[in-house]
Amino acid sequence: MTPGPARRTRNARGEGARLRTELLAAASRLLAGGDPAAVTLRAVAREAGVAAPSVYGHFPDLDALLLAVVEQHLAELRAAFDAAVAGPGHAEERLRAGALEYCEWGLRHPGAYAVVFGGRAVRLLTEAEAVAFEDGEAMLDSLGALVARLPGVAAADVAGLRLAAWTGVHGVVSLRSGKPGYPWPPLADHVTAVLTGVLPRGGG
Repeated sequence: MTPGPARRTRNARGEGARLRTELLAAASRLLAGGDPAAVTLRAVAREAGVAAPSVYGHFPDLDALLLAVVEQHLAELRAAFDAAVAGPGHAEERLRAGALEYCEWGLRHPGAYAVVFGGRAVRLLTEAEAVAFEDGEAMLDSLGALVARLPGVAAADVAGLRLAAWTGVHGVVSLRSGKPGYPWPPLADHVTAVLTGVLPRGGG
Protein backbone atom coordinates (compact mmCIF):
# COMPACT_ATOMS: atom_id res chain seq x y z
CA MET A 1 0.00 0.00 0.00
CA THR A 2 1.41 3.41 -1.00
CA PRO A 3 1.83 5.64 2.05
CA GLY A 4 0.03 8.98 2.03
CA PRO A 5 1.75 12.34 2.32
CA ALA A 6 3.55 13.00 5.56
CA ARG A 7 1.46 14.91 8.07
CA ARG A 8 2.83 18.29 9.02
CA THR A 9 3.71 19.01 12.65
CA ARG A 10 1.11 21.36 14.07
CA ASN A 11 2.34 24.92 14.57
CA ALA A 12 2.54 26.27 18.07
CA ARG A 13 0.31 29.18 19.00
CA GLY A 14 1.38 32.35 17.21
CA GLU A 15 3.08 30.52 14.33
CA GLY A 16 0.34 31.03 11.77
CA ALA A 17 2.70 33.06 9.62
CA ARG A 18 4.86 29.97 9.30
CA LEU A 19 1.95 28.01 7.86
CA ARG A 20 1.27 30.73 5.32
CA THR A 21 4.91 30.62 4.23
CA GLU A 22 4.74 26.84 3.95
CA LEU A 23 1.57 27.03 1.86
CA LEU A 24 3.24 29.47 -0.54
CA ALA A 25 6.26 27.18 -0.75
CA ALA A 26 4.00 24.21 -1.43
CA ALA A 27 2.20 26.09 -4.19
CA SER A 28 5.55 27.08 -5.69
CA ARG A 29 6.72 23.47 -5.73
CA LEU A 30 3.56 22.43 -7.52
CA LEU A 31 3.97 25.27 -10.01
CA ALA A 32 7.50 24.08 -10.73
CA GLY A 33 5.88 21.13 -12.49
CA GLY A 34 4.98 23.52 -15.30
CA ASP A 35 1.21 22.99 -15.16
CA PRO A 36 -0.46 25.85 -13.23
CA ALA A 37 -3.89 24.31 -13.86
CA ALA A 38 -2.89 21.40 -11.61
CA VAL A 39 -2.60 23.74 -8.62
CA THR A 40 -5.72 23.61 -6.47
CA LEU A 41 -6.30 24.46 -2.84
CA ARG A 42 -6.62 20.76 -2.02
CA ALA A 43 -3.41 19.97 -3.90
CA VAL A 44 -1.56 22.72 -2.04
CA ALA A 45 -2.87 21.49 1.30
CA ARG A 46 -1.83 17.95 0.44
CA GLU A 47 1.65 19.12 -0.61
CA ALA A 48 2.01 21.11 2.63
CA GLY A 49 0.81 18.16 4.72
CA VAL A 50 -2.22 19.93 6.21
CA ALA A 51 -5.96 19.48 6.01
CA ALA A 52 -7.65 21.44 3.23
CA PRO A 53 -9.65 23.68 5.63
CA SER A 54 -6.34 24.96 7.06
CA VAL A 55 -5.68 26.79 3.79
CA TYR A 56 -8.79 28.94 4.21
CA GLY A 57 -7.37 30.50 7.34
CA HIS A 58 -4.84 32.27 5.13
CA PHE A 59 -6.33 32.34 1.62
CA PRO A 60 -10.07 32.65 0.94
CA ASP A 61 -9.80 31.12 -2.53
CA LEU A 62 -7.37 29.90 -5.13
CA ASP A 63 -7.01 33.31 -6.76
CA ALA A 64 -5.85 34.84 -3.47
CA LEU A 65 -3.26 32.10 -3.05
CA LEU A 66 -1.99 32.46 -6.61
CA LEU A 67 -1.89 36.24 -6.27
CA ALA A 68 0.37 35.83 -3.23
CA VAL A 69 2.59 33.51 -5.27
CA VAL A 70 2.71 36.14 -8.03
CA GLU A 71 3.78 38.80 -5.54
CA GLN A 72 6.49 36.55 -4.14
CA HIS A 73 7.93 35.45 -7.47
CA LEU A 74 7.76 38.85 -9.11
CA ALA A 75 9.72 40.24 -6.18
CA GLU A 76 12.28 37.46 -6.66
CA LEU A 77 12.50 38.10 -10.40
CA ARG A 78 12.88 41.82 -9.88
CA ALA A 79 15.64 41.27 -7.33
CA ALA A 80 17.52 38.97 -9.72
CA PHE A 81 17.11 41.41 -12.61
CA ASP A 82 18.18 44.40 -10.50
CA ALA A 83 21.28 42.55 -9.30
CA ALA A 84 22.22 41.68 -12.88
CA VAL A 85 21.86 45.21 -14.25
CA ALA A 86 23.68 46.73 -11.28
CA GLY A 87 26.96 45.20 -12.40
CA PRO A 88 29.79 47.03 -14.17
CA GLY A 89 29.72 47.86 -17.85
CA HIS A 90 27.97 50.21 -20.22
CA ALA A 91 24.22 50.30 -20.77
CA GLU A 92 24.16 47.66 -23.49
CA GLU A 93 26.16 45.17 -21.44
CA ARG A 94 23.98 45.71 -18.39
CA LEU A 95 20.80 45.41 -20.42
CA ARG A 96 21.97 42.11 -21.89
CA ALA A 97 22.92 40.87 -18.43
CA GLY A 98 19.46 41.74 -17.12
CA ALA A 99 17.73 40.15 -20.10
CA LEU A 100 19.78 36.98 -19.67
CA GLU A 101 18.94 36.78 -15.97
CA TYR A 102 15.25 37.34 -16.78
CA CYS A 103 15.33 34.39 -19.19
CA GLU A 104 17.31 32.17 -16.83
CA TRP A 105 14.83 32.88 -14.03
CA GLY A 106 11.87 32.08 -16.27
CA LEU A 107 13.42 28.81 -17.39
CA ARG A 108 14.32 27.86 -13.82
CA HIS A 109 10.74 28.53 -12.65
CA PRO A 110 8.47 27.60 -15.59
CA GLY A 111 5.34 27.12 -13.49
CA ALA A 112 5.75 30.38 -11.60
CA TYR A 113 6.58 32.20 -14.84
CA ALA A 114 3.41 30.87 -16.45
CA VAL A 115 1.32 32.08 -13.53
CA VAL A 116 2.95 35.52 -13.47
CA PHE A 117 2.76 36.19 -17.19
CA GLY A 118 0.03 33.84 -18.35
CA GLY A 119 -2.88 35.45 -16.50
CA ARG A 120 -3.60 32.37 -14.40
CA ALA A 121 -3.40 34.12 -11.05
CA VAL A 122 -6.17 36.69 -11.30
CA ARG A 123 -9.11 36.66 -13.69
CA LEU A 124 -10.04 40.33 -13.38
CA LEU A 125 -7.88 43.42 -13.01
CA THR A 126 -8.20 44.51 -9.40
CA GLU A 127 -6.44 46.88 -7.05
CA ALA A 128 -4.75 43.90 -5.44
CA GLU A 129 -3.41 42.77 -8.80
CA ALA A 130 -2.07 46.23 -9.56
CA VAL A 131 -0.15 46.19 -6.27
CA ALA A 132 1.19 42.72 -7.00
CA PHE A 133 2.59 43.84 -10.31
CA GLU A 134 4.38 46.90 -8.96
CA ASP A 135 7.61 44.90 -8.91
CA GLY A 136 7.06 43.95 -12.53
CA GLU A 137 6.51 47.56 -13.56
CA ALA A 138 9.58 48.66 -11.62
CA MET A 139 11.63 46.03 -13.43
CA LEU A 140 10.36 47.27 -16.80
CA ASP A 141 11.16 50.84 -15.77
CA SER A 142 14.75 49.75 -15.09
CA LEU A 143 14.89 48.11 -18.51
CA GLY A 144 13.54 51.30 -20.07
CA ALA A 145 16.15 53.41 -18.30
CA LEU A 146 18.91 51.27 -19.81
CA VAL A 147 17.33 51.45 -23.26
CA ALA A 148 17.23 55.23 -22.94
CA ARG A 149 21.00 55.27 -22.41
CA LEU A 150 21.77 53.38 -25.63
CA PRO A 151 23.37 55.53 -28.30
CA GLY A 152 21.01 56.91 -30.90
CA VAL A 153 17.82 56.29 -28.91
CA ALA A 154 15.42 59.23 -28.91
CA ALA A 155 13.22 59.81 -25.86
CA ALA A 156 10.12 59.27 -28.00
CA ASP A 157 11.35 55.77 -28.92
CA VAL A 158 12.10 54.46 -25.43
CA ALA A 159 8.63 53.09 -24.64
CA GLY A 160 8.40 51.19 -27.91
CA LEU A 161 11.92 49.79 -27.62
CA ARG A 162 11.33 48.77 -24.00
CA LEU A 163 8.24 46.86 -25.09
CA ALA A 164 10.12 45.27 -27.99
CA ALA A 165 12.93 44.11 -25.69
CA TRP A 166 10.50 42.67 -23.15
CA THR A 167 8.51 40.96 -25.90
CA GLY A 168 11.73 39.47 -27.23
CA VAL A 169 12.97 37.99 -23.97
CA HIS A 170 9.49 36.77 -23.10
CA GLY A 171 9.47 34.98 -26.44
CA VAL A 172 12.80 33.35 -25.60
CA VAL A 173 11.41 31.94 -22.35
CA SER A 174 8.11 30.85 -23.90
CA LEU A 175 9.67 29.15 -26.93
CA ARG A 176 12.41 27.37 -25.04
CA SER A 177 9.91 26.21 -22.40
CA GLY A 178 7.39 25.04 -25.00
CA LYS A 179 9.90 23.46 -27.41
CA PRO A 180 12.70 22.06 -25.25
CA GLY A 181 13.71 19.56 -27.93
CA TYR A 182 14.45 22.19 -30.54
CA PRO A 183 18.17 22.74 -31.22
CA TRP A 184 18.31 26.15 -29.55
CA PRO A 185 21.58 28.03 -29.43
CA PRO A 186 23.17 28.71 -26.03
CA LEU A 187 20.86 30.92 -24.02
CA ALA A 188 23.25 33.89 -23.94
CA ASP A 189 23.56 33.78 -27.74
CA HIS A 190 19.78 33.53 -28.11
CA VAL A 191 19.21 36.57 -25.90
CA THR A 192 21.88 38.54 -27.77
CA ALA A 193 20.29 37.70 -31.12
CA VAL A 194 16.86 38.80 -29.95
CA LEU A 195 18.07 42.09 -28.51
CA THR A 196 20.19 42.79 -31.59
CA GLY A 197 17.06 42.46 -33.67
CA VAL A 198 15.08 45.06 -31.74
CA LEU A 199 17.57 47.51 -30.26
CA PRO A 200 20.05 49.94 -31.83
CA ARG A 201 23.56 48.61 -32.25
CA GLY A 202 26.62 49.97 -30.55
CA GLY A 203 28.03 50.32 -27.06
CA GLY A 204 26.88 52.81 -24.44
